[in-house]
Amino acid sequence: KRRRVWMRRALLPLTHKVIVPSKRLEDLARDLWRLSPQKVERVPNGIDADSFERADGNPALRDELGIPASACVVGFMGHLRPVKNALRLLEAAAPIAAEHDLHLLLVGDGEERALLEARAAEADLEGRVHLVGHLRDPRPYLRTADLFAVSSDSEQHPISLLEAMACALPVASTRVGDIEHMLGEEQRPYISPLEDGAEGLGSAVQALASDPELRRRLGAGNAARVDAEFSLDQMIERHEALWRSGVEATA
Repeated sequence: KRRRVWMRRALLPLTHKVIVPSKRLEDLARDLWRLSPQKVERVPNGIDADSFERADGNPALRDELGIPASACVVGFMGHLRPVKNALRLLEAAAPIAAEHDLHLLLVGDGEERALLEARAAEADLEGRVHLVGHLRDPRPYLRTADLFAVSSDSEQHPISLLEAMACALPVASTRVGDIEHMLGEEQRPYISPLEDGAEGLGSAVQALASDPELRRRLGAGNAARVDAEFSLDQMIERHEALWRSGVEATA
């Protein structure tokens, strides 16, 4: 929005540092908000990975939800609004759901829930989509999944993706925000351009659904990547150093 851009151009140069969580915002800060490179610091989001358990199918919860033990469960976590485009995931899964016994487990709520419920009731997805709403603690549901999907039109550095990675889940995603950088090289074939639509995301889901060993290998790599690059301690340390530098600069 033009007014926001003007306000940021006027006010942000008066700060000591501008902290952003993603490379996308870093580029915007320099190119659109016209901040000097020295003014902008990128500090990626971090999580307490030790509080997440590795995905193991969570048989008790599958039984409660009516999901067969043998099914391949695709997890999704986010607000059900247009930019998250959960409908893209449903359309991606529909043509391959029966072949791969796919079940979609959607954690979150929002304005598009009724739309998703209507699509889920159609014959090609009937009984395969589980909308469980907003949850204070989604970790048991992440444990239930075999892979995680991001279907968004736009992201920055999503926490939900980090949490799925901490559970050692492989990921099928749209190519938005910092997701390519978060996931690393081996996951790149399963990140589809937005212009490929539901078909591109569906191809990534199909490739992962059909290969348990690939899922295991990618999931282990994702968990290791969170530990190495996106820990809560690393994020706190970087924020603390920046705040201390600001205090010293004004002392």
